[in-house]
Amino acid sequence: MHNQLCSGMNQSCLFIFQTNAELLENFCKSHQVSSVPTIMLFKCNTLLKAVVGFKPADITTMVESYAGADPSRANGAPVEQKDLNERLKSLIHKKEVMLFMKGSPAEPRCGFSRTITGILNDHKIDYGYFDILSDEEVRQGLKTYSNWPTYPQLYHKGELLGGLDIVKEMQESGELKDLPKVD
Repeated sequence: MHNQLCSGMNQSCLFIFQTNAELLENFCKSHQVSSVPTIMLFKCNTLLKAVVGFKPADITTMVESYAGADPSRANGAPVEQKDLNERLKSLIHKKEVMLFMKGSPAEPRCGFSRTITGILNDHKIDYGYFDILSDEEVRQGLKTYSNWPTYPQLYHKGELLGGLDIVKEMQESGELKDLPKVD
């Protein structure tokens, strides 16, 4: 996978290292590495982003976002607010219903995320998700973008519906039936 990631990129700024997690036990504890593989992107000892598990598409997106064609991003420069807002808008519109949560529907990493995915799955809602723990920029930026301070956050057609409490209210009122269903 290393060769595929590096082809066509500005490799002067990209260094890829691989190690055995058992050899770096203190590092893994201090960076809350709970499973392998965990792919982490650092700049000057600062964690920029992490992908937990073998998710080639997510890993590729992560690497391309920091080492792709845009040289200002390749060297870890901060993202302009306009660029971040465009990225957030793109993520929010990735599917008709998008859930921003901690973890994944298969492995939620907090009780609120577990509960909301349970509700959506019980109602057979067709939704995409984004793990906010994998990208601190998105995690913090979306709070400001949507003026909603907590997670999970559920969007429909690019509009914020709300968090778990709102989804529970929608469940009680029958409004969830209006969301697209899995075929």
